[in-house]
Amino acid sequence: VFCSYTPTDMMSNRRLGLLHTSQSEDVVDTQYSFDDEGTLERADPELCIEIFRRELNFSGLQRRLREADRSWMSQFLLVNGLSALFEVLESLSQKKSRRGVVVFDDGTGSDAACGAVVPADTSYQKGECVACVKAVMNYRRGMECMVSGDGFIRKLAQVLDENSNELKAQVLELLSALCLYSSEAYKLTMEALEDFKSLKQQRFW
Repeated sequence: VFCSYTPTDMMSNRRLGLLHTSQSEDVVDTQYSFDDEGTLERADPELCIEIFRRELNFSGLQRRLREADRSWMSQFLLVNGLSALFEVLESLSQKKSRRGVVVFDDGTGSDAACGAVVPADTSYQKGECVACVKAVMNYRRGMECMVSGDGFIRKLAQVLDENSNELKAQVLELLSALCLYSSEAYKLTMEALEDFKSLKQQRFW
């Protein structure tokens, strides 16, 4: 579902480095290529998502998201790019695997494997996926989509259920930025943390 964009009061996201400042609206070249390290350099949003789902190419997607202009990012959100990120993040958190292959629950009762082999400890992959979410949040429309999307803030808070302190710090940074973004984002973030605290029956602060 495409996130609706409405004017939102901006607070101190620029100070946190969580607001993209590019004003370019040029259309992104739909051709794509890989550099010597196998990183995706240029791709349209749909192709980026397809490659990401197939290969879990976190570094390639991060680079593409960082270099995107506002037009490209709008299209990425339109084709449910943020949803794809959280789908992968949830699948990694569930640690559902079959013969070393990440398995996604497609909601139909039958699992679908993405075909990418990952280690048993997926903390690093989760951190890379959260970094992709941060790259999206560097854009105003990305922040708006986080707030108005299908439980994205709640899903992000669930990642706190990890043993990695580094990963927790990444998530808390983004949740803090959301609290500063708008009163609605603050409310949703607090609700997500309260729900998570109740679920885990423990306090984080």
